[in-house]
Amino acid sequence: MRHPSLILYLTLAGSLAPLAPFSLRAESGDPSEAFLNAYMSVQQAEKLEMDGKYQAALTKYRFAGSLLDQLHNRHPEWQPLIVEYRKKKTGTAISKLEQKIAADAAASLPADAPTASAPSEGNSAKTAPPQAAPGNDSDAVDQATRQLRAQMADLKRQLQQSRDQLQAAQEEKSRLASQLDDAVARLNKANSANREQIEKLTREASQAKARAEETSAQLAAARDSESKLKASLAQNPTPEQSAALQKQLDEAKGRAAQLSADLDKAQSAAAEARAKVESTSTQGDLKAQIVAERKKQDDLRAQYEAELQKSRAAAAEAQAQA
Repeated sequence: MRHPSLILYLTLAGSLAPLAPFSLRAESGDPSEAFLNAYMSVQQAEKLEMDGKYQAALTKYRFAGSLLDQLHNRHPEWQPLIVEYRKKKTGTAISKLEQKIAADAAASLPADAPTASAPSEGNSAKTAPPQAAPGNDSDAVDQATRQLRAQMADLKRQLQQSRDQLQAAQEEKSRLASQLDDAVARLNKANSANREQIEKLTREASQAKARAEETSAQLAAARDSESKLKASLAQNPTPEQSAALQKQLDEAKGRAAQLSADLDKAQSAAAEARAKVESTSTQGDLKAQIVAERKKQDDLRAQYEAELQKSRAAAAEAQAQA
């Protein structure tokens, strides 16, 4: 038969027994708390007895016996088998310790001195050892003890597993955070280099456009000069003037042809520079790569944040159960 409240309090008592003396309350309306106080008093008495402090141990044993008597009288329906078994165990411990104290006192007296009388029946009426516990009571306590140990072992295993999972999640989170920082640094560096390249190409495009406009203006001036020379030749100049004008006209045609070629090159360079600026400013592949990398890192971080929360919840639950 399982006793959940008993198991919980036995667990607490076992973990608190080695500590400094615990302030116990003889009066308690909660039977579980009263049993816990009695159990811890017995634990303290056993430690005092092991240390050779017999009188102090006897006081603790008797205090535990009085608590168990009160518990039995006030709450007879609460775990009667366990309470009766603990009363008998405590009574047996009191009897043995009284005999040991009496024997030590007798051994320390002179040979002609009267031996110490045994404890009076009135003083030990409540704590006299009763008859041996029935087999069923002992079996129930043994079963409860085994169940308690099995439950504690399982809780410890779950707690250790949760701690391991929590540590692994924290390490993975740190690793991902480092990777994310590296990725962000690389992306920032790429964006910076990309901006510098766009600025450079923009300057080149502006310069190419300015050269094209300048060449276009020069070409217009050359063609205007060519038109004027043709008009002068149409006015029937002298042979000398005609030869000079023809020479100037040929030179003007040559300059116009050269400027026209330069203009084509300048316009082509400006168009190419604009295309580079547009291509670099969009950077479709780079932007897609940046977005994909950030999404990947965000997804991984969210995944391990969730795992971390699960591990923390499991660890908290295991600790609460323990």
